[in-house]
Amino acid sequence: MRKSGYTLTINVGNSNTIFGLFADDQFISKWRMETTKGRTADEYGTWLLTIFSYVDIEPEHITGAVISCVIPSVDMVLTSMCRRFFDCEPLHIMPGVKTGMRINYGRSGDLGPDRLANIVALKELYDKPCMVVDFGTTTSFDVIDENGVYIGGVVSPGVSLSLASLSSAAPQLPEVGLEKPKNILGNNIVHSMQAGCYFGAVDMITGLINRLWESADVENGMCIATGGFAKDMVEDLNEFDVIDPNLTLKGLKFIYNKN
Repeated sequence: MRKSGYTLTINVGNSNTIFGLFADDQFISKWRMETTKGRTADEYGTWLLTIFSYVDIEPEHITGAVISCVIPSVDMVLTSMCRRFFDCEPLHIMPGVKTGMRINYGRSGDLGPDRLANIVALKELYDKPCMVVDFGTTTSFDVIDENGVYIGGVVSPGVSLSLASLSSAAPQLPEVGLEKPKNILGNNIVHSMQAGCYFGAVDMITGLINRLWESADVENGMCIATGGFAKDMVEDLNEFDVIDPNLTLKGLKFIYNKN
């Protein structure tokens, strides 16, 4: 029996690219690879076909695709991949795309495509007012009010970016991976760096969430965590009601449906 109605969602971030698959509106699975500017359409396509073969999906089963991308050269390559391997013209998250919501934020295009997908998912899935905190290369905070209107947000360095910047700006410091230290008092330079970045990020996130709710004059807003580092951070954060690691991909699918 022929399968149909599969939508490929592609979220290209500064560090990782995530490919999600939906059957109609049901999320099936996702796969992650490092974002690299030099990859070709053939590399992306053959990689996806190999993965799809394990879940019994054929190229003709893909009937649509949507791309959120912050790197223009990668966007072009992925567009070519969708056309050649899946015979579909992808929808691009860009100014003018239909979102089904009112957005009060600077000029058209100022709000990144991943943040746009996040707030559309918020409006569709969760009670309002609500906030999403996306833990990625950057940590972004976005708020919608009780009427489903996007009223603004904050962008700050992500915890991994802060950690990398230490050794980059101060060559005498070692390169250190992200890991939660057992104690805030570091007993060597590695633990000290990890403690400073990890617990510094925890307190920064707590403070920004509280300040944003106060600015929006909200007392009982709902807070959702998403992004690659969400599960690593939320155990030390009490502000979150939901961890939704697939929020951005769901938002892309909602936008695809609206367009």
